[in-house]
Amino acid sequence: MKPNFSESPIKLISFDLDDTLWHGQQAVAAAQQALHDWLEKHHPLIAKEALSGRYLELRKEVSNDFPEQLHNLTFIRKEILYRLFQENSATENQALKYAESAFDVFFKIRNQVNYFEGALSTIKQLRTNFQIAALTNGNADINATGLTAHIDHFYSAEIVGAAKPNPKMFRLLLEDTGIKPAQCIHIGDHPEHDVLTAQSLGINTIWFNTLRKKWPEKSGPEKEVQTFSQLPQAIHDICLHHL
Repeated sequence: MKPNFSESPIKLISFDLDDTLWHGQQAVAAAQQALHDWLEKHHPLIAKEALSGRYLELRKEVSNDFPEQLHNLTFIRKEILYRLFQENSATENQALKYAESAFDVFFKIRNQVNYFEGALSTIKQLRTNFQIAALTNGNADINATGLTAHIDHFYSAEIVGAAKPNPKMFRLLLEDTGIKPAQCIHIGDHPEHDVLTAQSLGINTIWFNTLRKKWPEKSGPEKEVQTFSQLPQAIHDICLHHL
């Protein structure tokens, strides 16, 4: 029997993206491999440098040089690539051009995501009764991933200028919709970034725990699910609690 949400006190459901709606780590790993393959083909010396550990060294350097941009994963990756090319004898214009081309290779594959089973069909079902939002620290393109048509609101760390666990994107969502925290449910895989941050604002939470990890904190989420097939019932239980 499907839960009935027609008289629900909950008005909005928000989702994290990477490792909540789709296999985020898998998508990034595939993109990194595609980037390496492209570098190896077109810029073999750069590929060798990246594999030697220089990429990670540059990540630290860029992070130290631009602490105000740590939330902006696109900027960070492009700057690392730019520096890799520039320190290997490319001119400034060449380095910028090569870095953009390299990032495009990465970003194309990064957006070829593998949704968890039932993710989109469940969201489609929920959207008949709730507003749906997506909140992410990542830089996935919601158009390229096919998500745009399934959600009403979208906030990313790059858009708002701050990454979870900073509560800024949650606050903006509440302000923009005019919905109270108790009328919202946030669903995500990260205990701190998703569950505890949302709870700190009074938002109901569901921990999406596909890996069946042990909850690391003392106080936990209202509900925990491992699959999207379990989600409607968990949402229904929260709705009943608020009647």
